Amino acid sequence: RWHAWDPLHDDGAAQAAQLAFGRPLDALYRLDEASVVLALDADLFGTMPGSLAHARAFTAPRRLGAHAGANRLYVLEATPTLTGAYADARLARAPHEIEAALWRIAARLGAAPDTGHASDPALERWEAAVVKALDGARGRALVVAGPAVSPAGRALAYALTRRLNGGADGPLAFIEPVAQQSVV
Repeated sequence: RWHAWDPLHDDGAAQAAQLAFGRPLDALYRLDEASVVLALDADLFGTMPGSLAHARAFTAPRRLGAHAGANRLYVLEATPTLTGAYADARLARAPHEIEAALWRIAARLGAAPDTGHASDPALERWEAAVVKALDGARGRALVVAGPAVSPAGRALAYALTRRLNGGADGPLAFIEPVAQQSVV
């Protein structure tokens, strides 16, 4: 028998894919294909797998002198991260507020039932700006929920990204789980 254990494995991602697709899958974030990215407690450029490739793909249009606003990064996080430091618009909130914001944003974009409005005016304005940006980037929008977000919330992020991109993969694709492939 072969047993493997990874103390840093993101079990929530597998559970989210199970909820969204009925089987575990690994998400591939293709930031070079995204014009608007919403990161919810997700450190795409720091601690997530593929962080260097993510940073390079996202910053390429900016390094090549593309016009201002070539791509936009919105970050809602509980703890400062590299991704948050690079964000065009960053807001710090408690983890439970981040998940609630995801559900409200998805509701405004027609991907979840209406859950009301944020009690904080600053968060309400931030959410409205994010909704406008994501809606304007249909076909090139990406929503990423990090490990602190529940599997149901992460499944919603997958569904919202798919909805914004017309059901096509776009900046989010899925592959068979790498960790479950047999070693011969």
